[in-house]
Amino acid sequence: MIISTHTPQNHQGLTLLELLATLAIISIIATISIPSLTTLHRKHVLHTHTNQIVFDLYLARSEAIKTATETTLCKSGDLLTCDNDREWHEGWIIFSDNNQNKQFDKDELLIRQRAASHSTITIKYRGFRGPNRISYSPTGYPATFNGSFTISNTSRENKVIISRAGRVRTTNGT
Repeated sequence: MIISTHTPQNHQGLTLLELLATLAIISIIATISIPSLTTLHRKHVLHTHTNQIVFDLYLARSEAIKTATETTLCKSGDLLTCDNDREWHEGWIIFSDNNQNKQFDKDELLIRQRAASHSTITIKYRGFRGPNRISYSPTGYPATFNGSFTISNTSRENKVIISRAGRVRTTNGT
């Protein structure tokens, strides 16, 4: 009978075959999950911009009621003046329009400045009196009647609809 004095050692590393199998599994998981993460990110960005518009519409309406002054939300590239040549995704401002000229003047209260949107987002507004501004009267009714924003990216679209009474609702899809 031969008794071995050699004790087995614990191996700490991986064999080449185990390493290749692990890399193959990781690459399969990455191939499956990366497109779904991209879709999830696009949905999140679209949802965030939709919520920003809804929040700012509610803010403009509540400020008009609270201050008993017409409040206007308009497109703005420099975040200080209304600019009809801009697009909504380039930014907008909300201000108390004391003289109701639909332009922000130095003696008026600037309520909110919203900078340009994410580069993949486009925002369009279609309203009864044109696509450039939404004004709320002191009663909370939109002075521009009803309209809707369309917020879209490469694959999805949301709508923010302003009723004639000034209420706001959202829809998904076209």
